[in-house]
Amino acid sequence: SKRVGDSNGGGSHLAGRLRVLDACAAPGSKTTQLGSWLFSEMGGGVLVANEPNKHRAAKLRANVIRSGLLDCVVTCVDGRVLG
Repeated sequence: SKRVGDSNGGGSHLAGRLRVLDACAAPGSKTTQLGSWLFSEMGGGVLVANEPNKHRAAKLRANVIRSGLLDCVVTCVDGRVLG
C-alpha cells in the first residue's frame, strides 16, 4: 500500500483529505483495516482498493460491502497504471 499525493487533483471535495491506494487488495483484510484507520483515526478520506485479478476483485468487493466501508473504490486494473 502507498499514500497517494496530497494534491487537490480533480475536485474540491477531496481538498485536505488523505487518499490511500491498496494496490493488491484482495481478499480485503488489509483494505478493511486501512479503511477503519482512515475513517476513525484520520477523520475520513478516500481509499482505492485495487485487485488486478477479476475473481479476487469480486471477493474484495463483497468484503468491502460487507464491512460497510464508505468512500472506498474497488478497481480491477494492473497496478502499474495506477501510480
